[in-house]
Amino acid sequence: MCIAEDSEGYPNISRAMNFNLKWNFGWSNNARNFLRTPYAERPAHWKENILDTLNYARGSEDKMICTVSHDDTETGLLNSRNVLLNCASHAPNEMDKFADLRNFFAWQICSPSRGYLIHMGDEIVQPMSWFQRCFRDKSSMDWSLSNSSTLHGQIQKCIRDLNHLYIHYPQFWEYGEEGYSLIYEYAQNLIIAYHRGISNNYQTVIIHNFSNHAYTSYDIPLPKSDPNIERIQNVKEIFNTNQLKYGG
Repeated sequence: MCIAEDSEGYPNISRAMNFNLKWNFGWSNNARNFLRTPYAERPAHWKENILDTLNYARGSEDKMICTVSHDDTETGLLNSRNVLLNCASHAPNEMDKFADLRNFFAWQICSPSRGYLIHMGDEIVQPMSWFQRCFRDKSSMDWSLSNSSTLHGQIQKCIRDLNHLYIHYPQFWEYGEEGYSLIYEYAQNLIIAYHRGISNNYQTVIIHNFSNHAYTSYDIPLPKSDPNIERIQNVKEIFNTNQLKYGG
């Protein structure tokens, strides 16, 4: 398999130039920018970082994957701004930081794409990047955080279970970017809902809450044009990043 890393935005690389896949740099940049944005300022950046990202993936001629790469994580010895934990530093406490990061990974894994890549160390949200650790003659991974009862270990469990969910539900990968349709979005509440899967088959609904406000209930209206409205018999929750076992 050949995957293109294209920072220039050259179109149709994965088809015309015989690459199998292409890194979606747009998703990576926009997702990290939104993660860095304080909650109160996010509605103003909703369109370019969330809606435009989804529309770009849906309309692209390339077969893309959402990546969290080594370049995203570290660009130099003294630059720790890109470490994921620091990207969420605006959050008022550790619980909110990790809740935001769990949603970040769910956004990556569930977004319309052909797959995803998470760089080593990011799945446990280690506070020091692999580059900084290696420079200080340490292991690139802080294994003490792995499988621990801390928030680091709990987010690792969340990503592990998201991986299992992704594998067992072909709606996430079978039709790639084509298996996506928007259901609902409301910038002021920072809520978005969308389908994965095609309309004449089983579809999965993904709902993201990009705020730090918890809702006991929230109505998501289905579009009247949705062909599945007549077929829906019951709805069940299959995954929630805010479960207690994940640190929620």
